[in-house]
Amino acid sequence: MEKPPFRQNQNCGDWELKERLGMGGFGHVYLYQHRETNEKLAVKMCRLDLTPKNKDRWSREIQIMKKLNHINVVTARDVPEEMKHISLNDLPLLAMEYCSRGDLRKMLSKPENCCGLKESEVLSLLNDVGSGIQYLHKNKIIHRDLKPENIVLQDISGKLVHKIIDLGYAKDLDQGSLCTSFVGTVQYLAPELFENKPYTVTVDYWSFGTMLFECSCGFRPFLHNLQTSAVRAHQQRLSLADKQASKVRNKGPKDIMAVEELNGEVKFSTQLPYPNNLSRTLLKPMEALLQLMLNWDPVQRGGRVNPETKKPLCFEVLEQILSNISSLFPVWLQVVHILNMTTAQVHSFQLAADENLHSLQKRIEAETKIEVANQELLQETGVSLDPRKPAAQCVLDGVRGWDSYIVYLFDKSITTYSGPFSARQLSDKVHTIGELVFINFRVFSDITHVLYSKILDMQFGFFIKLKLFSCFVLFYYVVQEAKKQLPLEVLKKIWGEAVSYICGLKEDYSRLFQGQRAAMLSLLRYNTNLTRCKNNMFGFSQQLKAKLDFFKSSIQYDLEKYSDQMHYGICECRLAVCFITYTFCTRGCRLLGLMRCLCLSEASEKMLKAWQENEERAAAFAQVAEVNHLDDEILALHSEIVELQRSPYARRQGDKMEQLEEKAIELYKQLKMRCKNTSTDSTEMVKAIIQTVQNQDKVLKDLYTHLSKILISKQKIIDLFPRIEKALENIKDADTTVMQMQTKRQREFWHLLKIACAQNSSRSSIAASPESSTMLQVSQWSQSAQPVSSPHPLTSLPGPNDRWVIAPRLSAALFMTNGLVDVFSDAAPRLLQENQRYLSQLTSLMQEGCGRTVQKHFRGEFKSMRAW
Repeated sequence: MEKPPFRQNQNCGDWELKERLGMGGFGHVYLYQHRETNEKLAVKMCRLDLTPKNKDRWSREIQIMKKLNHINVVTARDVPEEMKHISLNDLPLLAMEYCSRGDLRKMLSKPENCCGLKESEVLSLLNDVGSGIQYLHKNKIIHRDLKPENIVLQDISGKLVHKIIDLGYAKDLDQGSLCTSFVGTVQYLAPELFENKPYTVTVDYWSFGTMLFECSCGFRPFLHNLQTSAVRAHQQRLSLADKQASKVRNKGPKDIMAVEELNGEVKFSTQLPYPNNLSRTLLKPMEALLQLMLNWDPVQRGGRVNPETKKPLCFEVLEQILSNISSLFPVWLQVVHILNMTTAQVHSFQLAADENLHSLQKRIEAETKIEVANQELLQETGVSLDPRKPAAQCVLDGVRGWDSYIVYLFDKSITTYSGPFSARQLSDKVHTIGELVFINFRVFSDITHVLYSKILDMQFGFFIKLKLFSCFVLFYYVVQEAKKQLPLEVLKKIWGEAVSYICGLKEDYSRLFQGQRAAMLSLLRYNTNLTRCKNNMFGFSQQLKAKLDFFKSSIQYDLEKYSDQMHYGICECRLAVCFITYTFCTRGCRLLGLMRCLCLSEASEKMLKAWQENEERAAAFAQVAEVNHLDDEILALHSEIVELQRSPYARRQGDKMEQLEEKAIELYKQLKMRCKNTSTDSTEMVKAIIQTVQNQDKVLKDLYTHLSKILISKQKIIDLFPRIEKALENIKDADTTVMQMQTKRQREFWHLLKIACAQNSSRSSIAASPESSTMLQVSQWSQSAQPVSSPHPLTSLPGPNDRWVIAPRLSAALFMTNGLVDVFSDAAPRLLQENQRYLSQLTSLMQEGCGRTVQKHFRGEFKSMRAW
């Protein structure tokens, strides 16, 4: 039957014909695009030569499509008026939404998917198609022709969504609960359809299970070689069905796979074959689901129906598998995937409800032998998992599969990683072949001798050589069997596993590189915290230095002035004390004035001793404030981190592996294009494998060397934190002590001034006595003793360069009031006025100087003076 010619200029008004998308059950599908809005429509046009029965099916498909509305079922659209005239007959057109990502068969046909899709893609398919099938069955519709060609993909907000199409064979159950017509594609048909027996919705379970198995492993579950080679024409369909049924009929209720060996023997299995891309924790649930869907008995297929939910057991199992990625179902199954960076192995753990992180870490310890205290679990962003949160923080909502999101495990007890020690797992068949090869080692061909000798000569470790030799064993079998004219389908399967192995090596490197990147991001986070701690320490250090400079300047100034007063003030004051003592005793006056003078002298001597001790302690605190040695270490570490960021090994080094992957894929494509009876040499594929393993070993060696440098730098930061904390603690203690010393010094000043004022009050009480004139003469000792050239301490205000001299002079001025007790009442207002000026200027200087802490301290000092 000839296809209608594709005419590029067959436009309909503003709708422009772009291309022919394919052929459906009853007609061809074309893509139209609107010139102005760029809207796209997939238009299905019925063929001219349809039988009356198929015309009825065509009309039924349009009716069914128009009443359906589900995200996982392709949506029907109104046919534009401009297009209605292009119909080739009197049957209507079917307009549908256009899905731009092609169909599932296109995805499965990619060489990198010859051993199955990635886990995330399988789970996405399970969710979307399962939801679409349940929707159809809820609306009493059996699809009857589910297959990869009838599952299309659409990109919706960056997420791939699967949609069911081509309902041409769909059966509306309103027409009868049982159907007997033989329809659909033979490779995906349920057994009861082979014999044209009555069937129900369970035929879609079989088709869905077959498709799900193929997406998981890369081939159909039952006699896939037979199906591929035997289906050559429409006339062979029934004979193939009978042949398949006769071979598979005896399978057990839990068998999900049947493979015909070269000797004609059929072997069954209840498990998914290796290689596949599913994690260990997903294998058992998937096998349980497939065992329900691929049951030969249509009555038992799908499992019992839950009377409450009205759902068969197979869809309850499906929902349990998807529970950790869907908010619609209870959280029954959550799986966390951990990549052990020390061994490059992925470990999957099924989480219990509300399991805490410590419990998960204990399970990780049991499997990896890394103690909980030494475990560091990093997300892709370099953020460590929070021990206060549940273990479910490892599972992100809406993210499916271990290939999409993974947590990286590091061993904190070591900083030098030597790299992975175990090779990728090979299939059981390859291991069996390997035993035969070891036994018959001496019969290797020349080419295998060369390859094996190259492996032995390589400068790799034992386990890398073991990995290479495993590949060597596999492809020795490929070369030897190719010479025996191995069936092309079998050779395709072996080459497909070879491509899958190469792709797996590249993906292994990509995951490890992401782990290295997570370690680098973690290092940068630690470095940010280190910088913050360093700046904090440096700020407190500068404050302490400023306070020490001020305190030492004050002490030195006080000592100088005290020395001056010893010569000019305090000694004469002592003579005056003796004179006053004699006068008071001979006249029988009160002794209160004498006692207060003695207290004044004794207090000044104690204060001198305290000043001298504080000067020594301040010198010791200067060493505490010195943190330059830590600053130098931190700067050197910053330089190391910058070099690590600039290193070429901080970027992906997998270009060569990607080239080898492309080469292997191209070889596989060429093999698929060969005729059935042709043979080929596998030498090029062998070379691709060997070169990929060699290159992976090289890039992994560089990766782990760079990773070790990252971990060493991180450990240096970790070691610096307690030293910085200790230095900061010492600085704060010294700061507190200096402030206490300064407070004590001020308190001593005010105590001395209090004694002087009390003495002045006592002397005023005897001002009217005959001896008052003599005492007034003595009271002027400081004015007469002070040199003429010496300026008064409060007569001038220092400039900005003398900021730390303001307070010392003020203190000295306060000290000198001990000798000016007679004129204190007149000087006090002027003193307070000048203090207010000092406070204003000192406030501005403090803002430019050492900061708010010192400013607050001195503001308190002046306020206390005003309060007094």
